[in-house]
Amino acid sequence: MANSKLKPDERLSSSIKQLGYMLGEVLIEQEGKEIYDKVEKLRALTKELRSEKNNGTEKRVRTIVKKLSLKESHGIIKAFSIYFILVNAADEMNKIIRQKINSDENYYEESFSGLKNYRISKQYIQNILAEIEIIPVFTAHPTEAVRQTILKKVLRISNLLLDKELNFHTEVEYAKLKEKIKTEITLLWQTNEIRFHKISVEDEIINGLFFFKKVFYNILPDYYNDLSDAFKTYFNFNSSLPSVLRFGSWIGADRDGHPYVTEDVTKLAFKTHRKEIINLYMQELNKIYEEISTSGRIKSIDKKLIKSVEEEQKIFNLNPGESKLREKSEVYRSKLFLIYKKLEKTLNNDEGYKDKDELLNDLTLISKSLKNNEGELIAGSMIDPFIKKVETFGFHFVKLDIRQNADPIRKAAAEIFSSSTPSVEFLQLSEENKNKLLTREMLNSRPLINKFSTLSSDTRKVINEFGLIRWASQNISNEAAGDYIISNSSFMSDT
Repeated sequence: MANSKLKPDERLSSSIKQLGYMLGEVLIEQEGKEIYDKVEKLRALTKELRSEKNNGTEKRVRTIVKKLSLKESHGIIKAFSIYFILVNAADEMNKIIRQKINSDENYYEESFSGLKNYRISKQYIQNILAEIEIIPVFTAHPTEAVRQTILKKVLRISNLLLDKELNFHTEVEYAKLKEKIKTEITLLWQTNEIRFHKISVEDEIINGLFFFKKVFYNILPDYYNDLSDAFKTYFNFNSSLPSVLRFGSWIGADRDGHPYVTEDVTKLAFKTHRKEIINLYMQELNKIYEEISTSGRIKSIDKKLIKSVEEEQKIFNLNPGESKLREKSEVYRSKLFLIYKKLEKTLNNDEGYKDKDELLNDLTLISKSLKNNEGELIAGSMIDPFIKKVETFGFHFVKLDIRQNADPIRKAAAEIFSSSTPSVEFLQLSEENKNKLLTREMLNSRPLINKFSTLSSDTRKVINEFGLIRWASQNISNEAAGDYIISNSSFMSDT
């Protein structure tokens, strides 16, 4: 491990110096020595200013800045911008390493030892886990300017830094690793930092999935492994933990102050989420297929799994001579290939899986067969983590909450009552009478409107928002649509 004997602060300082040196090399290669010298001069002077306030130093900084051309100004700003990106990446890397060194065994110690001190029973914990659901909800910030292209490069640099610090490398390997980091820094320099077009809602939908695809999807099994280890340590809890974590989003469904979030945009968000998660599953199946080479000639395989493979080959009318089905003894690979084919059909809305439970049933068949036949380690490292992902992300990936301001909902309610009961002026009623009227109508089975009702486009939009929830349940997944959130609610009648 590089710098393994360094203290955390020393390691961070060393990494920042190395990254700064690489950035300096890139700056000279891309823009020339003159701009590099000006960056270094400004860096030294501003560092001096931070240490001690000095009017003379500040004046020198201002003098240099005033003489800069527009091109030089852009280059210097970009140099400092990339420098701080690299510093943040090094800082994150250092935090991860420090956590690994200091907290591997005691990550949950404070929380779980506290629960044990309160004499919380194992049964009570099981009951809580069966009921609890944790749903972090994400939204897009209207001022977010960082491009996904930049985020991907920063993620690659962070991973390369971790590789450099956590793994042993020969001198040649270490040099190549540094070259890869410098390549990413060069690409950062040659990439537009911001978009030169206004970001659309469609862009936000794609960008919003970045962290789900690149981070949450990959680390989910580690989260459950750590949690499971803690429960075993403190509560002797050996059974499998239920999936308590789900993810939510407002991106592509938040209408409050976002006129471009239309019914079609929200449908696009639902469809995009479904497509992206199924593609991730198919990529993972390919990886597992390559690795899981267990043969029925060496280890027994559950008859139920063998039967399912034989039946599905007939259903899909697949030729046993197909390259991925040719080796009959590799039943696990055959089953994985069939799951892949079914996911292809699911992606194209051509039968396939009706819901995630059918996919989970197929994966569970593989897991159980492995565990029943001396393959528990294989199931635990390859299949069970995949099962956790499917339990969490289903075919919807992220649950979308539809959000609307209370004001258009009030106006829609007023128009509906005006259409169905002209004598009622909803907005003029007292709060008490509004609630009485709404309660009475909710308990009444008669519809207030029908498809022939003449309503304004704004009211139709509000009504269609509720229709979206039903559409998502029927076309994406019964988990796809979350809550209908009414923002700026001031009275009971608003909800």
